[in-house]
Amino acid sequence: MRATNRKFRPNLQKVTVLENGRPVRKTLCAKCIRTLVKTA
Repeated sequence: MRATNRKFRPNLQKVTVLENGRPVRKTLCAKCIRTLVKTA
């Protein structure tokens, strides 16, 4: 048994993403950034 319950929080980071040819600043989780890099 743990004394306190652990909270799982998303690893959010501010990223500049190209959307329709223009840079857009978004707050994305690290996993989302990874998938963006893999597809691009």
